[in-house]
Amino acid sequence: MKIMMLIVLLAISGTTHARFYTSNQLLDLCRSEKVEHQNVCRGFLGGVVDSIDILKSWGDIPNDYFCAPETTSLSQLQIIYIKYSHNNPQYQDWLASSIAMNAFFLEFPC
Repeated sequence: MKIMMLIVLLAISGTTHARFYTSNQLLDLCRSEKVEHQNVCRGFLGGVVDSIDILKSWGDIPNDYFCAPETTSLSQLQIIYIKYSHNNPQYQDWLASSIAMNAFFLEFPC
C-alpha cells in the first residue's frame, strides 16, 4: 500500500503547465500531414465533446446544447472543426475549445 501511495505522489508531483490552443493553432494541427498532430487535434476535439456531455449531465448547460450522434467519429469532428475554422477566420485567436463548441453547436442541433 505504501508503495502504491508513493507511486501516486510521484506521478502527481511533477510540474505541469496548461496549454491552451488558439483556434489557429489547433487548425494547424488538424490540417497537418503528420499523424501525431492529427491525433492531438482529434483527441482535443473528442475531449470537448466529452466535456460538454459531462456538463450536460451535471445540469450546468442545457441538454440540447448540441447532440452529436454516438456514431460520430473523431475524424468527423476534425473535418467539422477545419470547415468551421476555415469559414470563420475572424476567430483565429479565440480559444480552440470555444470555436469547437460553436462548430459542434451548428453541426449537431438537437
